[in-house]
Amino acid sequence: MLQNIRDNIQGTMAKIIIAMMLVPFALYGIDFFFTGDSQPTVATVNGKKLTEPELQRAIALQRRQLMSMMGDAIDPGMLDERILRKPALDALVKQQVLIQDAERLGLQVSRGQLNRTIASMPAFQEDGRFSQARFEQVLRAQGFDAALFRELLGTEMLIEQLSAGISGSSFLTPLQKQRVVALGDQKRSYHYIRIPVEGFLDKVSIDQSAIEAYYAANPQRFLTDEEVKLSYIELREAQFYEPVDETVLRDEYEREVAAAQALAERQAAHILIEIGDQRSREEAEAAIADLKRQLGAGADFAELAKKHSEDIGSAEQGGDLGFTAGDTFPDDFERALARLEVGGVSDVVETDAGLHLVKLLDIRAPQVASFEQQRQIIEQRVQSQRARPKFVSAVEQLRDLVFNAPDLTSPAAELGVDAQQIDWAARSDSSGLLAFPAVKQAAFDAELRESGHNSEVFELAPDHYAVIRIEGYRPPATKPLDQVRDLI
Repeated sequence: MLQNIRDNIQGTMAKIIIAMMLVPFALYGIDFFFTGDSQPTVATVNGKKLTEPELQRAIALQRRQLMSMMGDAIDPGMLDERILRKPALDALVKQQVLIQDAERLGLQVSRGQLNRTIASMPAFQEDGRFSQARFEQVLRAQGFDAALFRELLGTEMLIEQLSAGISGSSFLTPLQKQRVVALGDQKRSYHYIRIPVEGFLDKVSIDQSAIEAYYAANPQRFLTDEEVKLSYIELREAQFYEPVDETVLRDEYEREVAAAQALAERQAAHILIEIGDQRSREEAEAAIADLKRQLGAGADFAELAKKHSEDIGSAEQGGDLGFTAGDTFPDDFERALARLEVGGVSDVVETDAGLHLVKLLDIRAPQVASFEQQRQIIEQRVQSQRARPKFVSAVEQLRDLVFNAPDLTSPAAELGVDAQQIDWAARSDSSGLLAFPAVKQAAFDAELRESGHNSEVFELAPDHYAVIRIEGYRPPATKPLDQVRDLI
């Protein structure tokens, strides 16, 4: 058809017809160039047009808020657009008025502020740290994409700045100012004297009969501690230690070194470019390729991360993600990180979050002391491992032996250990075995004392057990007056 028109455009009349057709097309093109693809206008606020799509988005947000608040109990009629349209439009107009006022005052929300606010939101955190994956998951569940959420949050923060500026402002009258200054500058002066009690002691005399009367009236104040005499058996794991061959110790040390190397942690940084509704895969690939080119030309990785990375939690830190032991990030991310030398940057890595450039900042491996420094520790560990079964068996045997034994001598002989003695320990004594509350309680237990039985076997520590027997008891007694005369 176009070829037919071109072939038949001949003569003046044909050219006039073509000119008449071109005029409206040209005018429409000019109008479109200046006005764009126009949308129906629902309101105008100080010259700013609010469009139907913006209103529909506000209605959708109101609908989502109602459903979130009321859940299944909501009346479906409340979600009707005819009901929500007017309050949504009112809210949109009010918001626009506040935005315009904030912009007039020069208020703004920086990208850094926005990132820090999002990163601090508990809903987007895992184990107390911002999670990009959780951020995207929560937004998807609420029907948002990252760009829309950031836009809405930025608007809300801008309005909050304006509100806080107004509500936080105040004024002070000259009289109030004068009173505040007067109260703040006032002073007090005072004098004082100190009267020491020592100057009056020589003026006091105590009659000996008063001392005796006080002693007689308060005998409970002057009691001796109750005391016990004990026999006991202790079992310690170290009693079963045996020498360890040197080759065994060196083999254990080599295993420690290998284990430490396996626990090395890598400090990662990255730049994230997201793929979503606001950016196609092709656009994301072009953006990450450009960043890779800038890095190759000598650009600073941290500065590029601050400007371009869309990982809210790490962008302000120059992309720094902290240390990983190999299980913190997605597998492809971890594999790329493991292949890098310190300071190296990977090729483009793709995960569910988007496209990444990964940089290895540092490697942190546990420091292993020399064999000579570790020898004693390793030897004790090997001895403990070998002695443990014998020790546990001896403890069980001790429990069986002391259950009905009339004393501790025969159980000690059976186990090949000594039964030891504690001569007259007071309840206030907290040394040796009496430092353990369970042992002290048993040592002064009237029922155990009167029954004449051995105590249970106490676990004082995983490698320390003991059993006691009460051999003698002295009840509290009133101290002689001569011992307490000066105290009275």
